[in-house]
Amino acid sequence: MIEVIKALRVKAVRQKQTMRKPYTAFTDALSKVTGVSIPVFGIQWQPPETQRQVARRVIAFCEDRRILFAPHNWEMKSECVHSATEIRRFLTEELGRLDRDLELARRLEQMRKACRIFMDSIRESEIDGARVWTGCNMVHGVSWDALDALRICFGHQIFWIMMAYGLEVEEDLAQAFPDYLKK
Repeated sequence: MIEVIKALRVKAVRQKQTMRKPYTAFTDALSKVTGVSIPVFGIQWQPPETQRQVARRVIAFCEDRRILFAPHNWEMKSECVHSATEIRRFLTEELGRLDRDLELARRLEQMRKACRIFMDSIRESEIDGARVWTGCNMVHGVSWDALDALRICFGHQIFWIMMAYGLEVEEDLAQAFPDYLKK
């Protein structure tokens, strides 16, 4: 008898779960309705944003970020930190438009993480009153190693995005691609 009751509870839970899906889908669809016209009946619809649109915006944004391709000796610490912060903020906004399970979302998360690691690596620390910078081969307070690591990560991710969504990138940004991907 107890087994029968357990089986009925399991069945009821499963039915409840399957019943929620259409309701959730309906409410999601309803949230995209932007207007209704009555005389003949019509509906205005806000279509969901495609991954390709997000990918295109990300590439367009990165094409204007000199930190990803300018010569090392042009880079100033304050400008790099500002640019990395802007990139992180932008990627966070774009991630908010995507389902976290998508491959594109995982790529954007990697790019955002690379910005965070870059900023951590060039942050100054105080040791006995003297300023010490992490990294080596520095110009204007920017570690070349940290900058190269950021560019390599972005190069890999942007190359994947470009190939996955059939997009093109400007020549400057293509410099961030690792050499073996340029062939």
